[in-house]
Amino acid sequence: MDKHADPCPHCFDSKDHDNEEEIYFPFLLEHGGKIPEDRIADDHKSLVDELTAINDLAAVVVQKKGLKCDDKIAQLKAKIPIFITDMKEHLKEEETFAPKAIREAGITEQENGECIGKLMQAGGILGLHTELPGVLIWTKHWGTDEYYESFLKEVPPPMIALANDIFIPNLKNKFHAQRDAPTMTEKPEWTEVPFDPSMLPPPPPQE
Repeated sequence: MDKHADPCPHCFDSKDHDNEEEIYFPFLLEHGGKIPEDRIADDHKSLVDELTAINDLAAVVVQKKGLKCDDKIAQLKAKIPIFITDMKEHLKEEETFAPKAIREAGITEQENGECIGKLMQAGGILGLHTELPGVLIWTKHWGTDEYYESFLKEVPPPMIALANDIFIPNLKNKFHAQRDAPTMTEKPEWTEVPFDPSMLPPPPPQE
């Protein structure tokens, strides 16, 4: 195992799940959207539990610099691929039912865009690095072309540019390397595109 394992894999932030349950799902329900709320909540809990277990194991290995950690390294090598598979399946379900719920509830692009703006603000700087690129990638992967193009209209163009130029490359290069480091035998190599918060567009005016 490489000693550069990140004890907190930033590419999977549990705050994303909280924001969905506290902001986006209530928004869909208030407008009459039908979502598998209980099952999604159960999935979120299971994923956070998996992530916590990985985090705890990685923290011990990093603290000991990998010495006398064969058992914990073996556990990490087993847990991480399972977690990645479970996360992908969860994202696939979310990106499948959300467009249907939006259509059935008659939610307008403007209404959905305003809610997505609240999600982005709630995620903060870390969310821009992890949540936004992940959402863009998987919405394109699992959503229809029509839904993806509609979704892009709800994200400010400067944010899309930052995602394409900085956040998505960093997610794929840096955060994925940190995620996979426990399964590696050599030091992971990555390049990071620098980011300065001054690059962000000004927040929308408060009503």
